[in-house]
Amino acid sequence: MTLILVDRDSHEDVIAGLLPSLGIPTVRADLPLDYVFTGLGEGGAQVSVGVERKKCQDLVNSLRNGRLVAQFRRALGEGINELCFLFEDEVRVSNGGT
Repeated sequence: MTLILVDRDSHEDVIAGLLPSLGIPTVRADLPLDYVFTGLGEGGAQVSVGVERKKCQDLVNSLRNGRLVAQFRRALGEGINELCFLFEDEVRVSNGGT
């Protein structure tokens, strides 16, 4: 059975609210990322995958202030093997590039 850990600080999380209705149990925990789940990698080895949700402006800010690198280092230090992003936002590009 798949179990997805959801960061305790993720408020109003549509995804975390949807998962149980799809039969995927979730547990709230103190995590360095938004979600963590475990699966099987090459050769059947257990792999822990961390997922971080970011809106565009939050991504830019966390890259500028170093928060994203610190967050990923903490995740790797806590035994998360793989890291991935889930980008969500509306992006508008004008003819002038602004």
